[in-house]
Amino acid sequence: MDLVIGPAPQNRPAIDRLRRQLTFALMPAEGDRIFVTEVRCQDAGCHDVETVVALWSACGTRRQHTFKKPAAQIEWYEVVHLAGTWFPVPGGAKGRQPCS
Repeated sequence: MDLVIGPAPQNRPAIDRLRRQLTFALMPAEGDRIFVTEVRCQDAGCHDVETVVALWSACGTRRQHTFKKPAAQIEWYEVVHLAGTWFPVPGGAKGRQPCS
C-alpha cells in the first residue's frame, strides 16, 4: 500500500476549519487533543483522499474516525453526527467520567 499522509498546503484552511468545528462540537476537556489529517491512497479501490480525525483524552482514551473524502468536503452535520456518536450525552467530552 502506498500512502502519503498530511494535507497539501492548499488544504490547510479546510483542515483548520474542520479542527475548529470538531473543537466546538466535541467540547474537549482540558488536556484533550484533537488531531486532523488527510491521507492520500494511490492503491486501486481506495478513495484518493480520506480525512482522519482523532480525539486523544488526557486519560489515555483514543477515538478515531475516517471520513472517506477530503476535509474540504466534510459538512457540519457530519461533524455533529460524529460528536453525537462519540458522546451521546450533553456536555461532549467534558461530560464524560473524569480520569481515575
